Amino acid sequence: MIIKKTGTAMIEKIISGGQTGADQAALDVAIKLEIPHGGWIPKGRITEAGILPEKYKLKEMPTDSYPKRTEKNVLDSDGTLILSHGKLTGGSVLTQNLANQHGRPCLQKSFLASMVLNKKVVIKDYGTDRYGRILGVVYLDDTDINLQMIKAGLAEVYRGRQPKGLSITLYREAEKEAIRAGRGMWSLGDKYVSPKVWRKEH
Repeated sequence: MIIKKTGTAMIEKIISGGQTGADQAALDVAIKLEIPHGGWIPKGRITEAGILPEKYKLKEMPTDSYPKRTEKNVLDSDGTLILSHGKLTGGSVLTQNLANQHGRPCLQKSFLASMVLNKKVVIKDYGTDRYGRILGVVYLDDTDINLQMIKAGLAEVYRGRQPKGLSITLYREAEKEAIRAGRGMWSLGDKYVSPKVWRKEH
């Protein structure tokens, strides 16, 4: 997500490359809050999940090069915000390098930290699993943080015995959508290894 700001430090425009995950989430927020949005997308409006919907007002590049698209968006913006899960890789590293190369401000934030760091959260306790680990839902005011992580493709739905009193239907629907859109870890496709499988193999 790349932003332009006014002299009063208010966001004037959100610029995005339109890819799945944080890119499109930023555009969705802009549309919902009626913040002007834009940016550049490779020729053909291509994304990892197919053609970008027309509701996103991005301009097509004359080339299908992702790096050239990224550089154009960095140059057209006052600053870049990268929301990540762990160490930067792939396009995120490129974005950071291009921002540094062109002297543009660039801030990297953990997706989870960006939501809850230094904020008061409430954990609704649903008991423990067979290993004695607490099963709970984290809330920031009325926001279900567990659900937001699943929507972003940064967490799986709990595969153990369903905690009493907790409906996981909404979480499963969010996970299916994240998988379909190839968000976060689901962008790895067949290369993704779930924690349950990893533990068995190690």
